Amino acid sequence: MRSEGVQYQSERCYPDLLDLESALERIGRKGHSSEKLYQDFRASFEWFRIVNSFCWSHGKHSFKPASVVKTIAEGFVGRVLAEDAFIAAVRVRGLQTRNDQEGFRSLEIKIPDFSKVENALPLWEAHTQRVQQGQPN
Repeated sequence: MRSEGVQYQSERCYPDLLDLESALERIGRKGHSSEKLYQDFRASFEWFRIVNSFCWSHGKHSFKPASVVKTIAEGFVGRVLAEDAFIAAVRVRGLQTRNDQEGFRSLEIKIPDFSKVENALPLWEAHTQRVQQGQPN
């Protein structure tokens, strides 16, 4: 099961719409409709939370193109994610980046080894079920 039908609540949660607006301002994307980007932002944020906790202690952190990481996330989420929402989630998660002044295509994100990322799929599916049932993360 992928999360294409999941609707995240934007109130009384972290991150919320204000967190997204702040992140968009920090990355120079002020003026975007945060309401339209929120679902992609939150899906990206939650994906990083689940996958990083699963893969983090394996070592071998390295910089990977953001476009590659986004494609992996989209495989879990089940839809194309907006680039600005994805970048905002990277910023709010506090992940290290480089080449961020040159645009998304050259952006790189320091991430753990994702060679076994598919093993996190059951955790992602459990997360999406909880969200669909209105339970907290």
